[in-house]
Amino acid sequence: MKYIILLLLFISASTQAQNVEKLQDLALEQYNKRKYLDAQTTIKKAIDKKPRDIDNRLIYSQILLGLDKVNEAEAQLLAILLIDKENAETYNRLATIYVSLNDLETGIEMYQKAIEYEPEDSIKFLYFNNMAASKGLLGKVNEAIEDLEKAYKIDSNKFALLNNLAINYESIGRYKESIAMQKRNIQLHPKEIAPYVNLAFTYSNIDSLEQSERYFTKALKMDSKEPLIYSNRAFLYYKQKKYKKALKDINKSIEIYPHNSYAYRNRALIHLATNRKNEACIDLETATNKGFKIRYGDEVENLYLENCSEPYTNHAFSYTLTVFKCLIPIT
Repeated sequence: MKYIILLLLFISASTQAQNVEKLQDLALEQYNKRKYLDAQTTIKKAIDKKPRDIDNRLIYSQILLGLDKVNEAEAQLLAILLIDKENAETYNRLATIYVSLNDLETGIEMYQKAIEYEPEDSIKFLYFNNMAASKGLLGKVNEAIEDLEKAYKIDSNKFALLNNLAINYESIGRYKESIAMQKRNIQLHPKEIAPYVNLAFTYSNIDSLEQSERYFTKALKMDSKEPLIYSNRAFLYYKQKKYKKALKDINKSIEIYPHNSYAYRNRALIHLATNRKNEACIDLETATNKGFKIRYGDEVENLYLENCSEPYTNHAFSYTLTVFKCLIPIT
């Protein structure tokens, strides 16, 4: 009889666990459909059944963030640490909350805890990247690079990691290492356009203009309708005094995307270099009216004052542009 009772208890616990898992799956399904209130109701039922289950609390905190209840989400995560003070993912999620609130120092402390308690290298890889991004926001570029290099030792093939390492290296003048990372990225991910464009920028910054042209051209072969690449290659041709090619590229850029204030600035420079002052002044005024000063500063205004006799009216407004040279989130 004793054995039968034990068996029945085991079956009962197993059934309860299965019911909780079903509730968790349903809550996540509702969350993914943005039915946050329904998801909240569902996960509370799971918590009632197993109040010390960490997955329940993690899911609940995620749902609360979907409802913009940041303080309650934080409270759920802190409750997990009362159950298991070494739960790495909880520290990671707390870090994400603190970073979103611009409490970067506390966020970094939480990431360090997450790394300390996480046994799996593949998960540590993500935490190192998250911590590096936070340190970058604080301007601690060298420390960010150290974290990215630790991630690189775990997995040296990830596209976003290689991109982010390259950009950080370049930001402190480590061009050789930046170029090496970008070339590795191209070798491993030849269909991704970003490293070709970034490498073109890097070569341009160190005045290797032929190499820069080569990679801009490769990028345009991959996407012949990307206006920002045409604009940047046009400026490169301008630096090389290849004004005919420069004008052709910048006209193409403006044709595809006529809202880029920087493209008009570039075309104005080409016109000034080829003694087309009237056309240059028109482009400088257009650049101003499309919000150049808001995004980039006084350069266009100063060029206009130097080269154009008629005063212009500033109707500046800003545009959000897509740029390639940016840090890529690790997922």
